[in-house]
Amino acid sequence: MTVRLHMRVAAGLALGAVAILVACSGVTDPELPDGASFGLVVSEPLSVQSSAAARVDSDVAATGIQQEVAFVSLPPGSFPEGETATITNLTSEASRTARLVDGGFDPVSISAAVGDKLKTTISRDDRTVIMSMVSNVPLRLPPTVVRTEPEKGKVDVLLNVRPIVVFSEPIDRQTVTPETIKLLLDGQPIEGTLILSPDGLRAEFTPAALLALQTTYTLIIATGIQDLAGDLLEQEVVVSFTTQPLIASVTIVPNEVAVAVGAKIQLLATVRDALGNVLVGRQVGWSGSDDGIATVDADGLVTGIASGSAIITATSEGVSGTANVTVSLPGLFTQVSTADLHTCGITTTGEAYCWGHAVDGQLGIGPSVPGDQLTPAPVQGGLRFSTVSVGSLHTCGVTTGGDAYCWGWNFLGNLGDGDQTGSSKFVPVQLSLRVEFQSLSVGSHHSCGVASTGDAYCWGTDESGQLGRGGREHPDRGHSPVLVAGDLTFTFVSAGGGHTCSITTSGDAYCWGWGALGALGNGSKDNMPSPRRVEGGLTFGSVSSGGRHTCGITISGETYCWGNNDFGQLGTEAATLEATTPVRFSGALALAHVSAGGRHTCGITTDGETYCWGNNEFGQLGNNSTSNSATPVLVAGGLRFTSVSAGWGQTCGVTDSNEVYCWGHNHHGQLGDGSLADKRTPIRIAGEL
Repeated sequence: MTVRLHMRVAAGLALGAVAILVACSGVTDPELPDGASFGLVVSEPLSVQSSAAARVDSDVAATGIQQEVAFVSLPPGSFPEGETATITNLTSEASRTARLVDGGFDPVSISAAVGDKLKTTISRDDRTVIMSMVSNVPLRLPPTVVRTEPEKGKVDVLLNVRPIVVFSEPIDRQTVTPETIKLLLDGQPIEGTLILSPDGLRAEFTPAALLALQTTYTLIIATGIQDLAGDLLEQEVVVSFTTQPLIASVTIVPNEVAVAVGAKIQLLATVRDALGNVLVGRQVGWSGSDDGIATVDADGLVTGIASGSAIITATSEGVSGTANVTVSLPGLFTQVSTADLHTCGITTTGEAYCWGHAVDGQLGIGPSVPGDQLTPAPVQGGLRFSTVSVGSLHTCGVTTGGDAYCWGWNFLGNLGDGDQTGSSKFVPVQLSLRVEFQSLSVGSHHSCGVASTGDAYCWGTDESGQLGRGGREHPDRGHSPVLVAGDLTFTFVSAGGGHTCSITTSGDAYCWGWGALGALGNGSKDNMPSPRRVEGGLTFGSVSSGGRHTCGITISGETYCWGNNDFGQLGTEAATLEATTPVRFSGALALAHVSAGGRHTCGITTDGETYCWGNNEFGQLGNNSTSNSATPVLVAGGLRFTSVSAGWGQTCGVTDSNEVYCWGHNHHGQLGDGSLADKRTPIRIAGEL
């Protein structure tokens, strides 16, 4: 147990040791340190027949029995780690509880008479006792000032401030006058209205006009203040404070933003003074140049209404900043990628759009309201991509210039930007390794890419060896891309749930990482920290890593799969739950494209027809049912797809007319049709031109 005392009470350290012994021994009525040593104030008793006392202890007054109450208070800063104060009358066993704010609490009334002992215990929310102390209820005690707002020395006070004085006990209303409580500027009183609260504990001064900028004022609480017993304030209290500095600039982030029709994006305004210091607590008003194109609410949330451009303005105290907003509908698509709960695609003009679950920034659409994005929204940053790949909670893409960017959850180094703080990124950030990439693939919590040199690099989690670094220690531990071991030259790489597979320039398939269910295809169920060739002597033209299985197409057009087969996702007639080496796809179909998902697989035949097989609990096979199938079933709708992407519980594809259709799981909007309902047949994403 650790007890921290208020710094200004150096003399109380020895007494604090006593409190520790008390808290640990469970003794309830020993010699405790005097509460006054820690700033605790206990007033003399007042009869509940006093109107002021009755207002603050109505429970006692309601009994109809003449009783007395004392007021207990603690100045701010006394116990910064404290959360709760429990005040117990050790004589009558009456008890009251108060919440600490800034290490102190305003007056709390409790039934008490002269000579009663009050025990005050300061605790954390987990009920750990920080300090216990005892106070005797006095016969007479002058009132004190518990706290003021603003506190002494505050330098960023708002211009519309209403200074407040909190007293240790009810004050005689007749003594609260412009002579006893006043706000001064250069020694001269400021005009305003002074009000004492009904319980007599709080006085508030309202200036007749806004205070001046960057000006020091002085609040005086004079000794003419009296309590209900006629005792004068013990000493005059002088509080000086300074109003906030003048606003020099207002900036909006991001200041260039794209938003789809019907989508939303959050803008943030930062207020600074002339020295560039950020000013907090300033009121900001938002407005837009054309509500027919984009609207903005009082908190800076922008909604796209129609295609076009608009200017959003943030204003604080006459100073404004602007942001340019472009609203558009997504065009036609060339590629789509889906995984667990979100989907992304690339338009024919290289723009990236994402939709689905957005809480960790995996959509790249900026610091929007966390939750679900039901329709495609543009990835921020103005980048043009040639390819994009999504994982469980992050996304990566390669720009048309070969630069790799990632966005989303980054706790395990998923984004490869070298940031080891674990902070999610809501807009694309570039990899720390600046090489030209020709392809890239995102797994559950890791990613891999092939550089133009044929070298493969991986980053993110490496718990099963899925980075392929051969067990070598690396200072960034996957937070930055690491070179895949083996001196192999690759043309393509595919990252899965916990494993990675790739193809070399000679057409050999290699896999590494998690191998428990045979997903590596090397005849073993062991994890492999470096690339191991897939058995069978096959020459592959493409390969796709799924959640726990892998499929590939040979250069002769034959399809093979290996790994987990609990739902028939390998497409083999053999009744096996797993295969540690490649097994021939038994469907009488010639596939030109294959995609391994979480627990199902989809492929496109050389004739342009799309088939899926495996798990179908959400309708991800697209055949208008939810029945699992170990044999390929034709996707309904008669659409001709050029590519297909199988996710965990959903599937998306791009048609030969560059339109995106999705089907299956949709609980987070990952189908992009504007709803949260699962679809058993392909549905076109919303807003596409």
